[in-house]
Amino acid sequence: MNNENNNLNGNIQPVSTPVSQPGVLPSQPVDNIQVVNANSTTNNGVGTVQPMNTINDQATPKMEPNNIDLTISTSTEVVPSAPVTPSFVKPVEVKPDESDLLSAVPKPDIMISSPQDTSIDTDILIEDYVYVNYEKISKKPINFSALLFGPSYMLYRKMYLEGGILIVLCYAVFFALLFVNPLLSPLIFVIASILLFISFNKLYINLSKRKIDKIKNRYKVMSVSELKKLCQKKGGTNTAVPIVVSLLVPIVMWTAMMAILPIDSEEILNKVKDSLGNISLPSGGSTPAPSQPSNNKKVTLESITRNEDISIADKINMQYLTVFNPTDKNTGYMYDYVRYTNPDDTSTSCTFNLSMIKDFESSTQLINELASNHNASNTVGTLSTSKGITWNTFKIESDSEIINVAASAKGTDVYLFIYRISKSADQSLANTWNNGVIQSIEFK
Repeated sequence: MNNENNNLNGNIQPVSTPVSQPGVLPSQPVDNIQVVNANSTTNNGVGTVQPMNTINDQATPKMEPNNIDLTISTSTEVVPSAPVTPSFVKPVEVKPDESDLLSAVPKPDIMISSPQDTSIDTDILIEDYVYVNYEKISKKPINFSALLFGPSYMLYRKMYLEGGILIVLCYAVFFALLFVNPLLSPLIFVIASILLFISFNKLYINLSKRKIDKIKNRYKVMSVSELKKLCQKKGGTNTAVPIVVSLLVPIVMWTAMMAILPIDSEEILNKVKDSLGNISLPSGGSTPAPSQPSNNKKVTLESITRNEDISIADKINMQYLTVFNPTDKNTGYMYDYVRYTNPDDTSTSCTFNLSMIKDFESSTQLINELASNHNASNTVGTLSTSKGITWNTFKIESDSEIINVAASAKGTDVYLFIYRISKSADQSLANTWNNGVIQSIEFK
């Protein structure tokens, strides 16, 4: 009865049928299928086998049964398979092949910046470095901008070291010439500008090439386009630096010189006047410089005309007066003092005379006149004191005495200093006093 119920239910029990992938035909015919036909009770429970349809009926042909002997299995128990224990396999260390490492390096055409070709010509970059007015600078031998602006133009072209050194040297010579001849001072800048006018272009191009070579050696991993941009940045021009430096250098140097060596601006103006007074105009000039005072009188130490309308004490200070004694020639408008190197011997006298001179507005003119008339032109010189006074000097020597003459000016006031040393005096001591006296003179 139970068998009949099973036959009526028409249950089909699969026996461990392997699962095939969708759309893939099984490689073996389907077997071991238990079929119970509910409509037939004959053939001992063995019914007719119907063909198995696949997922895709159109792509898979139907399989006809070929008298397959089907064995009925009533067991539904699933036999578990034995667990498989995975075995640990130690990874094998593989040494990289050098050829693989080389092949892993990016090719130049895919790098962000291809390595710089060291064979690149510097002339390719010089135009980017010079930038402004490259054609004129590279092809012309002269430079009018350098003639006009002088050393400051070097700073404009970013030649900071060279331009800075040249500017400092020019101003150093300029200030030094102020003590000798102020009219010569500006000539140093004229000379520097002329030299730059004929040599700047060649100097600048050669210096630019050396700087470009340094850039190439420093930035080797850089494309040509990047090098061009860098050269434009490093080269070119700068307007602010030359303006600032040209203003600061003279101010700083003048301040330093005033701190080290006091300079009287009026003294410099007097020197300018003296220099202008010594300039002789051509024969066709309308106002030739006079070689002597307007009265055409020959000027000597004996015939000099002193200004008696002033008080010499109101014009100058002298600390050295305390070690000298006034003579009978001493007056309010003229100092005349004496001292002896041997107090017991009046023949060892040292006498100085200081006064203001008429008819002269230039100490240089006065000294030149006196030196010429006393045949002492070859001993004319200058002396600068610690008080900031510059004296024009010359020396006269006779059988009985030595005369040191000095002249200086403040504004329109011209001063004459005469120091006489007798031949019997101690010359070393007398010269020491002479230097002490003139060093102590200070204009009020």
